[in-house]
Amino acid sequence: MTDWKELYQQKLIPVEDIAKVIPPHSHCSLSDGAADPRAITREIEKRYAEFTDVSFMQGPPGERIEMFDPRMEGHIRYEPFVGPVGQYKDYWQGIHAGISDYLPSYFSSIERLIRDGHYPIDVAILSLSEPNEQGYCTMGVSCSYQRTAMRSAKIVIGQINKQMPRIFGETSVHVSELDYIIEVDEPLPVIPNSSIGDAERQIGEYCASLIEDGATIQAGIGKLPNAVLDALSTKKDLGVHSELFTSKMMDLAEAGVITAAKKTLHNGINIATVLEGTKELYDWADDNPFVQLYPVEYVNNPAVIAKNENLISINSCIEVDLFGQVAAESFGHKQATGAGGQVDFVRGATMSKGGKSIIVINSTAAGGSVSKISLFLAPGSIVTTPRNETQFIVTEYGIADLRGKTNQERAKALIGIAHPDFRGELRDEFMRYFGFDPLR
Repeated sequence: MTDWKELYQQKLIPVEDIAKVIPPHSHCSLSDGAADPRAITREIEKRYAEFTDVSFMQGPPGERIEMFDPRMEGHIRYEPFVGPVGQYKDYWQGIHAGISDYLPSYFSSIERLIRDGHYPIDVAILSLSEPNEQGYCTMGVSCSYQRTAMRSAKIVIGQINKQMPRIFGETSVHVSELDYIIEVDEPLPVIPNSSIGDAERQIGEYCASLIEDGATIQAGIGKLPNAVLDALSTKKDLGVHSELFTSKMMDLAEAGVITAAKKTLHNGINIATVLEGTKELYDWADDNPFVQLYPVEYVNNPAVIAKNENLISINSCIEVDLFGQVAAESFGHKQATGAGGQVDFVRGATMSKGGKSIIVINSTAAGGSVSKISLFLAPGSIVTTPRNETQFIVTEYGIADLRGKTNQERAKALIGIAHPDFRGELRDEFMRYFGFDPLR
């Protein structure tokens, strides 16, 4: 049997040769989040003219993507199922130019689409940690759909990064499973903790009032999720079962708030499919069994989520209407991002014994000139979470508990947590369309 170290050397190629090993007309997958194989994708962007009709599928990238140049048409095409955060305009221009598109899917379903051949993967491009003494790398800070992509692909390319941490869970990849290896030594993308204003802080406090000691939480990254996690500093024995494990969760673990001691699934262990945040988080998670990553079709499966009693899901959105419909993917008809795992965790939390699903949203946008609670969603908006599945909506003005509420009761509750400057307008609009006062 060939020694794995010998195999490793045989598979090594320079990153400049990436176009030589990806055949024309290939469908490729890229690792996502902070595991984004940017050394490879930067080379692809630079050498786009050497590719013929090659598409790239990915969850949220870890850094800025440059695959939206109209000159790339016919060469490369970017098809994420969660759009690049902070690049909405570039992404939309790419869609118009025919070099980008969007793959509608819940995060929990993406592996099944690949495995069943509905979205075939020819080339899987992974970001990996260095191999151990037995020749096993790990998928590092993201293992979401990578295993399924590997098993479906004809070609597997591993970007092995000396700075990628080794993460426990279902993350191991042996050198023998790779066709090509590209070595890099570069820092992972980081997301610093965003500053939190008074409105976000108030939203966090309202959410904390809904979360009991011993709960298992799911939250994302950004101002609103960070504000909620900050507000949990006095809680006891929280656990994590989340699509994403973040720096704020690490802080709560270090403070003894997150212990996972009361979890009814994976007791004593915090579970996610992606880990993303600061360098301190990556260093803390390295070789740390307290946080483990598993494939997204497991982590985000509502039936699995529901095995955690008192599961609290915390998700943000773009807009909410007075019936409880939640838009989290588009600004009107303009695709901005994807459904991600929002609906997966909304359903899982609803099914969980004692669970709660919370949608957080600032009451206004555009400097206070636009209400984010409206009578109807903006024309063309994609409904992410249907009204039938919405439980709690929280703004800086309060909590609207929509469980068991009629349409009129929902409108009344949501007008009550809208910005005061817009409550009269919302009431008048409702009366104009439906002929009665929702506050009666």
